[in-house]
Formats: sequence, structure tokens, C-alpha cells
Amino acid sequence: MNKLIELEIISSDKSEKFPVYWVEVESPTGNFVVGFGHENLISIIEPRSKLKYKDQEKFIQEIDIYDGIIEVSNNRATVLIE
Repeated sequence: MNKLIELEIISSDKSEKFPVYWVEVESPTGNFVVGFGHENLISIIEPRSKLKYKDQEKFIQEIDIYDGIIEVSNNRATVLIE
């Protein structure tokens, strides 16, 4: 059984949701990976970094982040980006 989490990316002009295997972000204190069953957390994303995730087709995708935060709760990662 594939254990996916829901990734929601919200910016000022759009919002999208899709299932992913994991999300990797860089915080001011270092990189971390969020996957199925991860503890709840809220973190600042390091400015001018990349958000990476493994999509449902098992491809690794990258998004350039100028500034943002991530909230993880109940197998859902919500990323607010600028």
C-alpha cells in the first residue's frame, strides 16, 4: 500500500493540491523531509531555497521558493509561498 500525503501549495495567485510521497524543505536550521505519519509542525522555509517532492508518478519535482512557511498536520503538508 502506498502511503501518500496531500501537498497543498498556496500562493497569492493560485492554490493547488495533489498527493505526494514526501516533501523536502530547507529551514533556517537545515533540511527536513515530511512523509506519511510525520508529527505536526510549523516551520519557516529558508528564503530563496527549493521545495522538493516526489509525486504520485514517482518523479522528483522542484519549486523555487522566494519566501514561505510549511504546516504539517494529519498527513497533509500546506505550504504558503510568496
